[in-house]
Amino acid sequence: MQHKTPKQAILVSLTERIKLALDKNTPTEIVNLLAFDCTRNVSYHAIQNPNCTVTRYFNENEIEKCVKCTDVNCNPAVDCHY
Repeated sequence: MQHKTPKQAILVSLTERIKLALDKNTPTEIVNLLAFDCTRNVSYHAIQNPNCTVTRYFNENEIEKCVKCTDVNCNPAVDCHY
């Protein structure tokens, strides 16, 4: 996947933001921005990325299983693969 500039990273689709958050090669600057994405599916995975240098607390009891799912094609309304 071609990495985007930080400004471009926040303007891409949800699926692309999740892929960037999951990608271990995504630069720290982008992962840190995604850590505060308004969509939990993105921010949760960005925080888990080893390139992330910011801290954000997620109450594990409040995180739905589909937020933790790494299948970007998963449709929680039909079948979550987590």
